Amino acid sequence: MEESTRASCDWIMSEPSHPDPAIVTLDNYEIEWAKLVGFYRFSESERDGKTQSDGSNDANGLRNHQQGAAAELALTKFLGMKWNATVNTYNNFPDLDGYLECRSKQDRQHYMRLYPRRDRAKGAAIFVSVTSLDSNLSTFRVDGWTLGSETMIPKYLKKNNWGREEWQLPLSELQPISTLRTETALRLSVVSRGRDKLRVWVNETLAKELAE
Repeated sequence: MEESTRASCDWIMSEPSHPDPAIVTLDNYEIEWAKLVGFYRFSESERDGKTQSDGSNDANGLRNHQQGAAAELALTKFLGMKWNATVNTYNNFPDLDGYLECRSKQDRQHYMRLYPRRDRAKGAAIFVSVTSLDSNLSTFRVDGWTLGSETMIPKYLKKNNWGREEWQLPLSELQPISTLRTETALRLSVVSRGRDKLRVWVNETLAKELAE
């Protein structure tokens, strides 16, 4: 991780509901970048008639997209990864490399939400809870993580305020973020090895075709 990134990621004392959390601060240019990506995501969702995952008719749709984008950027900054800043994937690809899914939320919400329609097929994904701590999207808390398969069970299935079922995992039951970097690094190494093997196969195949 670069020194500038380290300087903006501060560990804080653990609280019962937030095991081993960390605070990440975004720079001004990063905030503007995230807002722009969030704007494009919101615009594309509106154009395609996409609705909120929780079934609500939230008038803050643009804000939600911008918060989600900023939370992703904060998480990559904490992990020392590049941010994909994708638009128009509509859950067909993970939020981040290593099959990471970032779930942003407000500080008043003390659980992470997974949605049956959106997440049921993502049992192998790592879901990370990231909390927005201010109104200008500059400060976030990385709460912890869980595997999708460990959360998408009857114990955590609840009905939200709009009558739609979702899995709600209390923050106190998240895996500590002190283990997140190791878990992510293992996954990324597997991805890297797979890409290397694919690159070798492509080169060998092309060499054979050119030799014929």
